[in-house]
Amino acid sequence: MKFTKLDRQAKEEVRRAVLLLRYRTTEPRAGAAKYMSYARMSSVVGQPYNTVQHLCREALKTKRRKSVSSDRKLEQPQIDFILSRDTLNLWAGRTLKERCMLFHRKFPHKRIAVTSLRRLYLQSGVRRKLVRQEKLRPSHVLDNLE
Repeated sequence: MKFTKLDRQAKEEVRRAVLLLRYRTTEPRAGAAKYMSYARMSSVVGQPYNTVQHLCREALKTKRRKSVSSDRKLEQPQIDFILSRDTLNLWAGRTLKERCMLFHRKFPHKRIAVTSLRRLYLQSGVRRKLVRQEKLRPSHVLDNLE
């Protein structure tokens, strides 16, 4: 038996036929009952065993959303808050993860990932430099040293 390449419409017809034979529906869910084996469907439809198996497994995979919804994107006031001098000074010495938590506390309806915060800092040229801290001595101790 020789298999030929199919055009788009024929592929869709084969896909529908395979799903109807296997699950008796064109949109199966996980855990759906199986009514026919791959080998039997392969001979009925005239497609290789692996193709039939692939079509069935692809139909059961969960569909993921590709586009990032607008409510997840940061708006300009939030970007300005993250990049403001006051915020950077307050958050100095904190890890990126801690900064993300502080951001979420300030804007409860928004979340930002560590990698997104890092990317925003890189794009804006913000550097997280180590702050040099010195211990200040009280004035009465300084008087005794002189």
